[in-house]
Amino acid sequence: RSWKTRENALIVKLFLFEFVAWYFGPMYIAFWLQDLPLLRAFLRTQLLVTQTVQQLQEVGLPLFSTLRQKAAQAPTELQPIASTEDRAGTRPDAAAPTSKLSQVAMESQLEMYDDTFEDHLE
Repeated sequence: RSWKTRENALIVKLFLFEFVAWYFGPMYIAFWLQDLPLLRAFLRTQLLVTQTVQQLQEVGLPLFSTLRQKAAQAPTELQPIASTEDRAGTRPDAAAPTSKLSQVAMESQLEMYDDTFEDHLE
């Protein structure tokens, strides 16, 4: 099988799984149990949980990662008191560009990023 055929089969499987997972519960309650108050409570709960999780992902995760980055950088940002050589004209932050260059060199060794198919589906 070709790669495109495999991708299409995976998309169909994911769609069917998501469809059954999301709509089986409400369909069971609505058509088999025929309990409208239970259906309302189920849908309300599903909506609130989904919205809460999405808000936490959208706001909480970036905030947490930013705070974690700041906490990791805090000890390295403390500079010792500049000596007379630093006051004479050399920059104390001269190491900053080399760290950027080393990051570029490291990222150039990574695998090629093909497409977004394997990324997290929202």
